[in-house]
Amino acid sequence: MVNIFFSAVFFLMFIPIEKKELTDNAHVKITVEASQKIGKAKSGKISFLLSPAEGIHINTNPAFDFVLEKNSSFEVKGEPIFKKNKNLYLATSSPVIYTFIAKEGVGPGTQTLKGSFRYFYCSDKEGWCNRHVQPIEVLVEISK
Repeated sequence: MVNIFFSAVFFLMFIPIEKKELTDNAHVKITVEASQKIGKAKSGKISFLLSPAEGIHINTNPAFDFVLEKNSSFEVKGEPIFKKNKNLYLATSSPVIYTFIAKEGVGPGTQTLKGSFRYFYCSDKEGWCNRHVQPIEVLVEISK
């Protein structure tokens, strides 16, 4: 049993992940991590760790959204996984995680996962809120 646990931990430590830091929004930095390689019938993960400046929070209502380009080789599956804090805002110590898969008929090779991550952020002091649309682009290899 212990060997199975350590084998799983060892395997997870070496899954190829692409990591990017995005600073398009002066109020919120985003660290994106995505699976770089998935099997044809397997799913991948993409996570968004939002780090707002002091005095800024990320709303969970309206909810954030990850939308892929219309001609994408991938599709998002299910709802995002995330945590809320005591004020029902996004708990920024944990990422927002989406699952994606290759669409039916997409063959092996490297494909671009391209889309946009949309979220609302607000100033606690000044009372304003804005929506930000963050372009996302990562390469994902689809194996046989």
